[in-house]
Amino acid sequence: MKLPWKFKLWMFVAIIAAIAYLDYLVKHDTGYVLIAFGQYSVEMSFWFTVALIILLVLVVRLTTKISKGSVNLMKKGTGLVLFGSAGAAQKRTEKGLVEFLEGDFKAARKDLIKTAHNVQAPLLNYLAAARSAHELGDDEQASELLLKAEEVASEDSLAIILTQARIQFSGKKYEQCVATLEKARKLAPRNVLVLEYLRNVYVELEDWESLERMLPELERHKIGTQQERIAMSDKLYLALIALAGEQASRLQSKNAIARLQEVWEDLPRSVTKRPAMVSAYVNQLRRFEGDAIAEHLLRRQLQKHWDDELVNLYGLVAGEDLDRQLIQGENWLKQRPADAALLLALARLSLRNELWGKAKEYFESSIKQKQNPAACAELGRLLAAMGEHELSTKYYQQGLLSTTSRLPELPMPKPHV
Repeated sequence: MKLPWKFKLWMFVAIIAAIAYLDYLVKHDTGYVLIAFGQYSVEMSFWFTVALIILLVLVVRLTTKISKGSVNLMKKGTGLVLFGSAGAAQKRTEKGLVEFLEGDFKAARKDLIKTAHNVQAPLLNYLAAARSAHELGDDEQASELLLKAEEVASEDSLAIILTQARIQFSGKKYEQCVATLEKARKLAPRNVLVLEYLRNVYVELEDWESLERMLPELERHKIGTQQERIAMSDKLYLALIALAGEQASRLQSKNAIARLQEVWEDLPRSVTKRPAMVSAYVNQLRRFEGDAIAEHLLRRQLQKHWDDELVNLYGLVAGEDLDRQLIQGENWLKQRPADAALLLALARLSLRNELWGKAKEYFESSIKQKQNPAACAELGRLLAAMGEHELSTKYYQQGLLSTTSRLPELPMPKPHV
């Protein structure tokens, strides 16, 4: 700030007046100071004493400054001897990080620890060194290095927590890893890496219920590609259906089906339309004699979305009205006359209705459209029951051959006449 010229003038006059007054005091009132110590005494003028005190203060301050400079010089000298110069330490740190990325963990750990004391940001040194120690199987040293990282970090560092979580995950300490990641989640609730790690550890723990709770968040933050999210969603819901089946197995049949229905109804609508989910649910229903419910669901699903696996299941379940079930399948056949899976399902439904001739025709038509081991085996069993053993053997062999790769041409013994 620029001072006004009038203020400067008054300051100059005041300083001149103070100097003049001080000169007057020195000349007309010198005063004296008497210092007595035992038998000795020293007498000197007051103004000389003041000058001497000022001189002593200046000498003390100068000596202190020189001493501090010497200590700092010694520290720098010691650091230079032990760790090299800051520039050299930085270069060696860079070398250690490159070694870490290349997988040379032993060399990386040595270089990164050696230079951590002489770089401006040692946090990265300690984190990479901790990861290197873990990769070398020394988790105790890895923990020590993480503690050092916490000491040099200015505040709670997400990088430290994520490094610790990654080490725990790699060491299959999943419960500890969850606790660490929950801490990270409080620190950074929207961090993509935290959410991704948490998803992976829930999958490893098979904690499907916890994973289901965080599924909307995973979708909202676009964790993984769309294809990966769908695959993970399929894995999750298939696991929940299987879990429901295990829970149902400990209940009576009626309660078991009720438990399965409860889980199914809780699933998102978009999930219950997926063929893989319907198939999994139907297979669980079949375990507990829930064929009637399964047939109704399959019929509705196939009317909306055709799927070979669901068609196959439709031929395996026994609905409340077997005649009606067969008629429904034959109505579909009018639209899909060459569908091998549907023909196989109709053959099985014909067997349930004890229509042996019709079943045989459907089996043969299915095999004609597509070689299917199951269709061959089914037809072989039917023909054996009908007394056509030679033809039955032929279809059994045909089914067996269709499950293997083409056999090489090799010499065979000639039959005896």
